[in-house]
This record gives sequence, C-alpha cells and structure tokens, in this order.
Amino acid sequence: MKPYMNSMKQKVKVLFWHRLNKTNSKGLAPIYARITVNGERVDFSTGVYVKKSDFDTKTKKIKSSSGNINNDYFANRLNLIEVKINKMTNDLVSNNIDVTKENMKYLIAGGKASMLKNNNSAPKFIELCNKYIDKKLVHNSDLTAKYQRFTTNIQKYIKKNFGQKDVNLSLVRLGFVDDLYFYLKNNLKYGYDTTNKYVSFVKRMLDFAVLNDYLETNPIKAYKCESYGRKKDILFLSEDELLKIYNHTFDNPTMEKVKNLFLFQCFTGLAYGDMYNLTPSNIRLQNNRYWIIKERQKTGVTSNIPMLPETLEILTRIKFENAALNDRLINCITNQSYNKYLKVLSVETGISILLTSHIARKTFATLILNKSNASIESVAKMLGHANTRVTQSTYSRILNTKIESEIQDFSFINHQTNFVTLHQ
Repeated sequence: MKPYMNSMKQKVKVLFWHRLNKTNSKGLAPIYARITVNGERVDFSTGVYVKKSDFDTKTKKIKSSSGNINNDYFANRLNLIEVKINKMTNDLVSNNIDVTKENMKYLIAGGKASMLKNNNSAPKFIELCNKYIDKKLVHNSDLTAKYQRFTTNIQKYIKKNFGQKDVNLSLVRLGFVDDLYFYLKNNLKYGYDTTNKYVSFVKRMLDFAVLNDYLETNPIKAYKCESYGRKKDILFLSEDELLKIYNHTFDNPTMEKVKNLFLFQCFTGLAYGDMYNLTPSNIRLQNNRYWIIKERQKTGVTSNIPMLPETLEILTRIKFENAALNDRLINCITNQSYNKYLKVLSVETGISILLTSHIARKTFATLILNKSNASIESVAKMLGHANTRVTQSTYSRILNTKIESEIQDFSFINHQTNFVTLHQ
C-alpha cells in the first residue's frame, strides 16, 4: 500500500497480513494490521477472520473472486480501518503533534489526539518520576527512597512489557495500570495495599504531568485497584496485652530496648520513621504538659501528641544523652532489625499476634478511642491524619464498639425490648 506522507515529513505505511499461526478449529485465521511509522511497527488485530485461500499474500488484500459472499464485507472493513488510520495521522498533524509509534498506539487504544501535547520538552514517564523526586522531595529522605523504589520496579515492568527502559506519557493509560497491577501481584507477589500504593504513585505522577502542561488530563484519575473480599481488620493490642509487655523484663539488653521502643510507639502513636527522626525541638512544654509536635514524614501533616507520664518514663530509657536541639532524640535500631526483634517479642511475652511497628500505632489510636473521652477530631490530630475521614474509615469498628458500651444500659423507656421478636 502507498505510504502516507504528512506535512511534518513523517512516513506512515499501512499493510495487512494473515496470521496463520493463530488459525482456529474452523480453519479461519485473523488478519492483522501493521502500521509502520518512520521504520517502527505497530501491530493490532482487525477482528477479521478468513481462510488461507481467501487472502492474497502478494496484494495483502482479501480476494474478491473466491466465491465467499462475506469477503466483500470483510474487504470493506479493512478499507475502513485504513481510512481510520489515515484520519488518526491527520488528527495528529492538525493538532500539531508528532506522528510517532507511541502516539499511534495511543489513538488505536481509543485515545484522542487533542489529549496529547506537542511538547518536545515533555519527559517520558520514568524521567517524569525522577524529575518529581528531585524537585518535590529534596528534604524528605525516607519518601525519596520509597518513591525511588517505586520508580525502579515500574521501570522493570516497562522493560518486561515494552522491551525498553521508558515510555511516552501517552502510553500510561488504563491498560498500562492494569498490566502493572497484574505484574506487581504475580511477579513481585505484592498484596493489595502495596499495589494500591503503586497505582496512587502513578496517579500522582500524571497529576504532576498535567500541572506542568505535559498532558491535558490525568487518564487514570478514576482508576481503583480491584479489592478481593472484605478489607482486613486492623490489628492492635488489648489493654491486658499492652500491660503484659510493659511488665515483662528481658535479660537481653537489645530485647529490652526493642520493648521500650515499641511501648513508646504505643504511648505516642508515632510511626517508626517519625520516632527515629524525633528531635529535642519536637518536645515542647505547653500548659504544664509536654507535647510531641512534629510533621509526619509520610504526609507532612503535623501530629500534636500529649505526653502521658508513662510516655515520659519510657523516653528516659531510650533517648540519647545530651542530644542537641536538632539531633535525633531516640536511640533506635534499623527498621528491619526492629521488626525482626518484634517477632521475638511476640513469642517471649505470649502475645497471640506477630507484632510489627505499625501495630503500636494502631494500638495507640484504638485504646485512646475506647478508653478516653477523646473525640475523633482529637485522635486525628494526634495521629497526623489529613482529615477525620481517614481516622473514621480506619477505626469505624472501634468507634462502634465504644458507642455500644456507652449506651449499653440506656433505654428510652423503663423496660427491655425483646429484639428477637422484632425479626419474627
């Protein structure tokens, strides 16, 4: 077929070929379209199936004199596909957008030329991730390391699925995220929460692309990971279990230190990273009470945590001596070692669940909500949640338990209702 030339001197050629290795049980094989853009190929199925004898391999067309009455219809379908491909090329040119292999694949997948930008300075996706990390996370080493890990694994996925180190932004659409989700679950064996974090990361990168005028809109804004079954219940320690750990004494100094670090988290609700980076300047005296006032590394939202007597007691056991105002206050161990020793702590103290540093944060919030008169707004402020919706969605079951205990002996009238009869 005659190649199509556009005003930007980019050559687009369309041909059809019979994929005989996919012949079905009825002797029919699919016809594929091949678009060649400046020497690069894009193949896709036309949805047309014919017998080997009905396709002319020299002209790359369906034979019209084969006696098959469906062939004229199929031939028209192929002609229509060729017309559409030429229209896609025209659309790119009329929008002043380069006709490239990636842009043609984007249009074939259902995208619109008007959604693409003709911006020669626009980075590819991995480039964009690195640009975001360098620009936005200058002073946050933990989040930088996390996002660099995300970028590395997404680049591995791109290498596996696309055979290259990076892809144009126009290819990062719903299909891209679906395949990434499958790759993370099946190749890297990640769970729902982790894969969802990766998708959120991709969304954030595309929002950054829109903000910098590389894209018109974020094409995966409404994408949600598929959730299997009910959301997992949060794990936390009961008051008795917390007391059991508090009263346990270890002969091993490292285990005693791990115990005290864990208790400090239980009494403050601090995540491991925030505890690790706590400085003396984060401890402030207000109205005769010490407070921890610190921005969360994960979200940048400030936590305001009142220090209870037991919190101060534990702090004296784990803090560095003579720490300067901006030095680290607490003598921590690495997060990896910490979580490993917490498993030993579970066994040694007879706790039924295997402990992690995050269980301490959940324990703090749960006991505060159940045992005190603190409002959901106050707990959200202590946890450093951006809003109360996060707190309510996470601890809704806990809140219901508290409500149930508070109204247990309440009655509008002075007798008990037989609830069994209401359902008969």
